[in-house]
Amino acid sequence: MIAAAAAWGLTQPGLAHQAQPQKRQGTGAGGPREPERGGRKGEPGPREAGMDFAAEKDFEIVAQEPHGASNSPVPPPRPLPADEDADMRAEVSLASRLASQIAARPVAFGSESDSEEPSGGDRAETRAGGVGADVGGMGISASDPGSGVSFEDLGVAADMAEHLEDCNFQAPTDVQRRTIPALLKGSDALVKSPTGSGKTLAFAVPIVQRLHEGRPKLRREDGTRAVVITPTRELATQIQEVVQLLLGRKGYHHVVPGSLMGGESRKREKSRLRKGINILVATPGRLLDHLQKTEAFRCEDLQVLVLDEADRLLDLGFEKQVKEIISILDERSEGGDRSLGRQTVLLSATMHAGLDRIAVGMKAPATIGFSCELVEGNMKILDGDHQPGAAKSGTADGAAPEAPLEVPSRISQFFVECAGKERLETLLLILKEQFRGALKAKDQAPPCKIVLFLSTCDGVEYMHLLLKHFAEDREEPLTFGGGLRKLHGNMTQSERAESFKHFNKASSALLVCTDVAARGLDFPLVTTILQYDPPGPLEDYVHRVGRTARGGRCGTAYLFLQPAETEYLSLLSKRGVKLERCRRYGVADPGERGSGGWGGGRHLGGRMAMHHRAQSILGSSDILRDSAADAFRAYVRAYAAQPAALKSIFYVKKLHLGQLAHSFGLKERPTVLGHSASKAALKKRKYYEAKKAMKPKLQKFLHTTE
Repeated sequence: MIAAAAAWGLTQPGLAHQAQPQKRQGTGAGGPREPERGGRKGEPGPREAGMDFAAEKDFEIVAQEPHGASNSPVPPPRPLPADEDADMRAEVSLASRLASQIAARPVAFGSESDSEEPSGGDRAETRAGGVGADVGGMGISASDPGSGVSFEDLGVAADMAEHLEDCNFQAPTDVQRRTIPALLKGSDALVKSPTGSGKTLAFAVPIVQRLHEGRPKLRREDGTRAVVITPTRELATQIQEVVQLLLGRKGYHHVVPGSLMGGESRKREKSRLRKGINILVATPGRLLDHLQKTEAFRCEDLQVLVLDEADRLLDLGFEKQVKEIISILDERSEGGDRSLGRQTVLLSATMHAGLDRIAVGMKAPATIGFSCELVEGNMKILDGDHQPGAAKSGTADGAAPEAPLEVPSRISQFFVECAGKERLETLLLILKEQFRGALKAKDQAPPCKIVLFLSTCDGVEYMHLLLKHFAEDREEPLTFGGGLRKLHGNMTQSERAESFKHFNKASSALLVCTDVAARGLDFPLVTTILQYDPPGPLEDYVHRVGRTARGGRCGTAYLFLQPAETEYLSLLSKRGVKLERCRRYGVADPGERGSGGWGGGRHLGGRMAMHHRAQSILGSSDILRDSAADAFRAYVRAYAAQPAALKSIFYVKKLHLGQLAHSFGLKERPTVLGHSASKAALKKRKYYEAKKAMKPKLQKFLHTTE
């Protein structure tokens, strides 16, 4: 039996050392050879621990005769004691069971190593099973192959690389060079990169290629294989357009993309899910709604889950919904093909303290801009390229130093300091000069495309209505190139989609918006960012200015600050963001004041003229005056709701409410208490739209019952 077991072990790679007898005798210099075992019962020997297959020397030891025994007679095998014979039979039985497993899975040895390289399905199965062989859940920093490489060098298929070049993606960006290879290998990933650096393409290309190359060939009826969760509807629309662009290549049309978002017809979305959507882009609320209520939603074999703009998902209060989504997906995957596993990708432009809470189930992720360490058995996400434990030595009290903010270097950043009563006139003056300069030099200079950020929906409604009156002024109209658009959360989905579409297509235009447009949206050819209301958290400043200078272009950003708010510049400077004073429009020095508190310089007359025009327009329109009062109240509420860390800078009791009312074109300060007219109008509009939509159904019901 011993000889048979040894000979059988020679024919089964990886099991030779398991089929060896308990003891072998030899007459060499070392005396009788003892088997390699652990010190205690049940402890693996040094060769069994972490090694599944036999090396070449294992075969030699079993096959060759003991050293020095070639000329001596072979002694007859001694009979084994009963306990050792039972142990031998147990080991041979174990070897037989292992042999049956290996027979079902062929073993492939590499040319340089005798260790087995598991196939893609085996890797996915290992990933699906838990942390397992991962090094404590720790992440591994993804390497940068360096500039000068092409998409094909990163592992992208030749036809897809050619298609990317045809779509004017000539070379991969920094984040794409590090992210695409890691995702093509099937690794989880944590990605932090500045806004406008190409993160969407970094995860979209691997998803499309993976689903296209899957065998058997993916069909629409196979259900959803990739889900991308985004915080806003506009970003979901934009990502879907990128995916559709990639699938425009011949031979890729069998992969079907789609989207789910609030404001759209739930019935139509349900119909599309019933037919099948392979790549799904969705906002959290609507996705969770369909997961809970739509039985035709097939996602048992989900292969990729992407959390885009993850920090914004947390800021908007979607953490609970994201966790519920992940829980439902985990539950459904139990009934699907577990060999597929699930790849999770988390992307963000800034660091957020709550990212650990939604990075659920990630296993040894590739890190780009992040790093990870294990804290009490849980993975903790760190900012930048910190090493484990580095955060403990950041400051005297052991707190981690704040990482610098990343702003594209091609953005020229300025701050405009002006008193509260000068804000509106200064803004109108900037808009007038910007668009007038673009019209004069339209043949020599690029078009003027501006995004104007305000903090509230009521503020956007008021500013849009006021600028519309200025544009229709017969004496001296204020032109905005291709048009004037607005975008905020209280608009209906059809209105938001229309504004987004028209502003993207226009070569010169002005978009008045809230921070709903500050994350991830790629507005083409934006030249200037105007932050009329303060952004609050420093990260929001980065996201706002990131709407310009995209794709390697240049841009300009202006930040409006009152004299009491200039300490905000020191906070930005500590995080590596430096702004220059704009002397052209703002007050060059707090002491340089003209008569009546107006800023001095050559624009004194222009400011006063703009102020008188604004008050004249408000005096002729009750609707505009009511809107200004709503915007005033909303601004005060938003100012009082600034984060605690910024209360010393944006302190509501420091506001001069009389001058603030002046900046809204109001002669008298309105009461701070009151309701929002825009919200009331939205509710009224939604009511009548729902009533209008119900009429055909009611008429059909009455017709069938007659």
